[in-house]
Amino acid sequence: MAFIQNKDELEKYLKESKKDLVEQEFCPYEHEIGVFYIRRPDEQRGRILSITKKEFPFVIGDGKTRLFDLVFSNQETKMRFEWLFEHSNLDPNKIPASGEKYYLTRKGSHSKGCLFKDGTELIEFTEPVARELDRIPDFHIGRVDVKYNDKLALKAGDFKIIELNGAGAESTNIYDPELTWLEVYRILYRQWKEVFEIGSINSRKRGRLFLGRFFFEIFIYKTNLRKRS
Repeated sequence: MAFIQNKDELEKYLKESKKDLVEQEFCPYEHEIGVFYIRRPDEQRGRILSITKKEFPFVIGDGKTRLFDLVFSNQETKMRFEWLFEHSNLDPNKIPASGEKYYLTRKGSHSKGCLFKDGTELIEFTEPVARELDRIPDFHIGRVDVKYNDKLALKAGDFKIIELNGAGAESTNIYDPELTWLEVYRILYRQWKEVFEIGSINSRKRGRLFLGRFFFEIFIYKTNLRKRS
């Protein structure tokens, strides 16, 4: 994942990358959340299973301390400081101005340093997101990443969906470090119970069975989970 600001950066990134790439328009809205949505095939309106708040790590400058030292002295960032400097364009010798809120990453990915927190308290503000997803044909379960500027704007419908993931996506609030293992397994159980039930309904409607596909999805999910742990 990278922010590309001009043609030269694009050419350099394409030349160095060895993976398949997806181009995504940059959205300048300040906040980002992951919204996990469910709508059974016999329902007109869906509902939100979970919300994940994405918190971008930052430090506050004092006008005299190097960025490296600010990161290392911060309890929330010091465990990740090596990755931050090894895999980003951060200058460890930069001295942020006094009072400056200096973001270490603006990438909404857990693997890129973003901190995921359970955002259950935001569900009441995401009704417009659910109603937008209701309009997508045959989209019954999955996660969308949404950017917005503030809660009231979000509730009023001023937001942008920047990514849509289907049944194979996880409810990313499971990565909140404050959740217990029991809470994480409860979330996963509920999610995959819904996946199987929706799959069963669709299979009966179409006169076919797709159990192999769902077992394959679970195998891939568990494999990825083991790699992350």
